[in-house]
Amino acid sequence: MKCWGQAGTDAGQFQRVLFARLIAQDAELILLDEPFAAVDWRTSEDLLHLVESWHRERRTVAAVLHDLDQVRAHFPDTLLIARECVAWGATPEVMTPANLLRARHMSEAWSTEAEDCRRVPA
Repeated sequence: MKCWGQAGTDAGQFQRVLFARLIAQDAELILLDEPFAAVDWRTSEDLLHLVESWHRERRTVAAVLHDLDQVRAHFPDTLLIARECVAWGATPEVMTPANLLRARHMSEAWSTEAEDCRRVPA
């Protein structure tokens, strides 16, 4: 495994520690919540290579990501959620313009401050 470069922010260092713990645990199921949010691009690339190696080892990696380019490039399957399931399956089949537009409309139609919350038609 590569070294992760120079010291970054405290949050970035914490993300590195969390990934080190995942490596040590050697789990079959790995849950990640915005795992690249606090790290620089070089560290993100290193960590994404680690995620890809977990895919090759047939481990289950569930990650919450908002970077659609990272999803397309590094995750073979996708569950697209906007308050509810929009689409689920192979990433190229899920990440279509129509599904992304539907997800955007669904998320924009929902507001905790709205008196009457209605879903926008797809």
